[in-house]
Amino acid sequence: MDWQAILETYGYAAFYFLLLVEGQPTYWLGGILLSLGGFSFWPLLLGPLFVLLGDYLFYLIGLKFGAKLLEKHGKVFFISRKRVDYLANFFDKHKGKAIIISKLAYGIGHNLMLVYGIIQGKWKDAWVWSVIGGTSSYIIYVTLGYFLGEGYGLVKDAIAHYSLLILIGVLVIIFGTQIIIRSIKEKRVVLSFSLFNNKNKK
Repeated sequence: MDWQAILETYGYAAFYFLLLVEGQPTYWLGGILLSLGGFSFWPLLLGPLFVLLGDYLFYLIGLKFGAKLLEKHGKVFFISRKRVDYLANFFDKHKGKAIIISKLAYGIGHNLMLVYGIIQGKWKDAWVWSVIGGTSSYIIYVTLGYFLGEGYGLVKDAIAHYSLLILIGVLVIIFGTQIIIRSIKEKRVVLSFSLFNNKNKK
């Protein structure tokens, strides 16, 4: 089956959907496919809009179903009651900084907006920071993905018979590696927030 034909038919719809529910791995994927000719440049400009919509979706989920979600599925989202209480206090003092940093660390962006909804934060106080952080993160990781695809393009002729398998392997490595380190990075960012907050209290 021609993977380019599949991309032409379903690629953008799948990409936009993943932007709603996922994060940085999808940005990398967009850059790689742009470099390899699977995507065009202009449709990718819509990406930050779907990133923002994804933030708002997770915010609404936290706002409407926060308590039940925390009790039943908190571990799935790496969220505990203790962390929600801490972030509630942190948001009051460093809302913009928290949102922007979360966009650069995989696995935290949507989760942070979920917590923001759980603590009943106001979306009008957060959406600008979400736009700034989400757009910056999107540009950075799409660009990195593009150059990764360029590197693949330099050697694809020499490995033409295995090109699709190697491309799939690269994507699996990107997604898999980031998923594995997701909880580690999330804990480090929360720890850095905590140290910064404790320093300011002294």
